[in-house]
Amino acid sequence: MKTDLKPNSYEWLEYQKKYINENEIEIIMGINNSISVKDLIKKKILDNHLFLNKDSETEKKTKLHANLFFNILKKRNYEPAVFIKKPFLVSLDGYHSESKTMLEIKCPSKLKDILLWKEFSKNNKIPIYHFCRIQYKIYCSESLKAYFLVYFEEQKYFLKEIRLDTKFIKKMIEETDKYKEIFAKYEKILKN
Repeated sequence: MKTDLKPNSYEWLEYQKKYINENEIEIIMGINNSISVKDLIKKKILDNHLFLNKDSETEKKTKLHANLFFNILKKRNYEPAVFIKKPFLVSLDGYHSESKTMLEIKCPSKLKDILLWKEFSKNNKIPIYHFCRIQYKIYCSESLKAYFLVYFEEQKYFLKEIRLDTKFIKKMIEETDKYKEIFAKYEKILKN
C-alpha cells in the first residue's frame, strides 16, 4: 500500500524501526553477511539501530538528475514513493501510478563501483544484492515491473526491465517468517 510518508523524513525513520527494510532483507536472506540475523535482531531491539542505505550526497544529487533523465526518456513522471506491505517497508527512487511500474536508480561514483557496473552492462547480470533489493521492491509496491537504471551520465547509462521472480519471493517470505519467529523469541527474552 502506498503511503504519504516522504523518504528520509522523521516519520519514515520512525516507521523503519517497526518494519523490515531493503538492507535488512539482504541480511535475512543471507545475501549480506556483514552481520548475522541474530545480531540484526539484537541491534533492532536493543539499539533501535537502523540499517539504511547510506548514499553519498553526490550520489543523491546524481539520482535526482538520473530520475529527471529517465522521466524525459519514458515521457512519464516517476516520483519517489514509500510503500508498506507488512512486515515490509520500502522506499522507491521512482513510482509511476498509472503503469504500476517502479524505478530503481544506481549512480556509481567510486572507481571500483564504476568497473563493477561496466562489467554488469557487458554481461547483463545484476549483482545478487541488487537483484534482491529490486525483487523486494517490486513485491512490496506490487509493481508490474521495475526499471533498473545504472546512470553515469546522459550518454552513458544502462537500463534493464525486471519482472517479479516468484521463486525468489517465495524464498524471501519463508526466510522472513523464520526471522519473525526468531525476532519474537529474542524480543521476549531481551525486553524482560
